[in-house]
Amino acid sequence: MNISSPNKTQIRTEGEPKYSTFRFHLCGPSYLRPIRQHTEKQLKPGFFVADVILGTRLDEDGVSAFIRKCTTLSNLRGTRPFLPMLISDGFAPEALKACRSHGIMATTPATLFGEDVAKALADLMDTLTNAAAVAASSPDQLEKLFQKLSGIEGSAGNLRGALFELLVGHMVRQLEGGSIDIGAIVSCDD
Repeated sequence: MNISSPNKTQIRTEGEPKYSTFRFHLCGPSYLRPIRQHTEKQLKPGFFVADVILGTRLDEDGVSAFIRKCTTLSNLRGTRPFLPMLISDGFAPEALKACRSHGIMATTPATLFGEDVAKALADLMDTLTNAAAVAASSPDQLEKLFQKLSGIEGSAGNLRGALFELLVGHMVRQLEGGSIDIGAIVSCDD
């Protein structure tokens, strides 16, 4: 959505995005009018920060840590303005009210990407959580996910490689036996 500079924005999978003293899932400089600052010599960006908590509907207790993080940042001297966003599958009314009262955007994947992509992401979470069982019983489920995720093609491209490896791993497991370990780094000296 061009909220932050694409070449400078960091996401958690690429490192440890940090703004001031806190880590976020996404962090980047933003030149949006309400948070940028003009000095005599230059334009200074504000920052866009976001955390993602999927797989649950957040209540007031669920958003309290993010609110505390943002409140602490706001009270630090010398901190540039920032625009915080919290993304979750859903929010209880009191959680939304708490976020709004602290100037935090609370949103869902469905609001950001549409219902189809949100459903595909939820399916992907289920598939990855139960990867061995799903791929062994229904390998075509992975192909359906590829098709559904075309709405977020850039991110889906990153997922396609991992899902393809998962599919191949399960095929090899069916032929050769053994197990599948996700996230393991394996080397072979021949």
